[in-house]
Amino acid sequence: MTTINAVFSVAALALMAVLFWIREERVAVFDKKALTKHFITQLAEHRVKDEKISETTLKFKRALRESLDFYRASHPHQLVLRKEAVAFGGADITDTIAGRVAQTMKRAS
Repeated sequence: MTTINAVFSVAALALMAVLFWIREERVAVFDKKALTKHFITQLAEHRVKDEKISETTLKFKRALRESLDFYRASHPHQLVLRKEAVAFGGADITDTIAGRVAQTMKRAS
């Protein structure tokens, strides 16, 4: 009787693990256009001088790449796509990436 209970317990745990694995979002979407538009708007609002625009843009691109790389490394089973490439579905990670980009750029300043 205890062997049967042990087998059922292991089977139940395995089933729960499979269901959890299936339930997890497999696709994440990220709105690069919106994030880039926000960056450009901030440059205009802060009246960044022409000579600083190139430098700041490079920092933004670097911070964006690092943020996406970090997200990808911490979510290895998730596919990250640009929002415009997905008709529907997927977890929207734009705010997460935007926050990380902002932190990275502040550290770089």
